[in-house]
Amino acid sequence: SEWFDESAGLTHSKIYDLVLHPEDSDILFSATDGGVFQSLDAGENWEPVFTDQSIRIIKFSASNPDILYASGTSGIFRSKTRGRDWSPVWKNVLPNVTNLTSLNTDPEFLYSGTQTGLYKSFNGGRNWITDPVFKKAPLDALFVTPSNLSEIYAGSGAEFYSSHDGGDTWENLSSLTQKFNADSGTS
Repeated sequence: SEWFDESAGLTHSKIYDLVLHPEDSDILFSATDGGVFQSLDAGENWEPVFTDQSIRIIKFSASNPDILYASGTSGIFRSKTRGRDWSPVWKNVLPNVTNLTSLNTDPEFLYSGTQTGLYKSFNGGRNWITDPVFKKAPLDALFVTPSNLSEIYAGSGAEFYSSHDGGDTWENLSSLTQKFNADSGTS
């Protein structure tokens, strides 16, 4: 609690998300009710860099460490300048985002989980498509295996899915677990 306090400049100590710069561990960004805060000295001091709204998710682009994405109450914002300047992106294209994942590909692949499904972009966010498996289903969690970008895991309610082809097809692992438990007599 001493690390995240107002005397260090972090005037909104309720932190929803925290990211470490992929190339410089002294640079941190936090998503708070007061917006995005940045530390250039490993969390000793903080300064606000985006205060237009409450931010729940903050992520670095996996393909460009100067690009950050922040999702808040009224949409997604992007900074191409390591958090100095922010602009809205994908207005009226994506519903309220619950999680966002960027892949280190060229062009950048983006996966956006929402309360109404999974949205995918294979061109850095210029176009988005809805994944038919998760259409109208809330996507609560999304994870990409760093050593294999084609291996993606998704959580939707009590269901757990995996894809081994970058999200082209999905396998419901929850049903396999339930079948295994039923066959083995365990719960």
